[in-house]
Amino acid sequence: MASLLLAVSLSAVGALLSAAAPTDRQGTVLGNNAALLVLGEVVGVSGGSFIAGIDPMLPLLVLAVLAAVAPAVLSRQRRRTAGAQSPRTGP
Repeated sequence: MASLLLAVSLSAVGALLSAAAPTDRQGTVLGNNAALLVLGEVVGVSGGSFIAGIDPMLPLLVLAVLAAVAPAVLSRQRRRTAGAQSPRTGP
């Protein structure tokens, strides 16, 4: 379950970045996203190893919670950003 949510979240982030970036900067934005993914994998392995030292099942639970919460946080941020960009009409 955690892997499924994580796979959906990672592809959603790439799609949101691609849609939000101007056409001439999409390569740079997606390249930075790929670099941050690699950094996250390195830090994740180190952090997961530390958490696994406490309890072997704990990394799976932490990953499941983070993967379940990430899409909600991203959608909330997206709605807030979209609301701030819409022009106000009327007094």
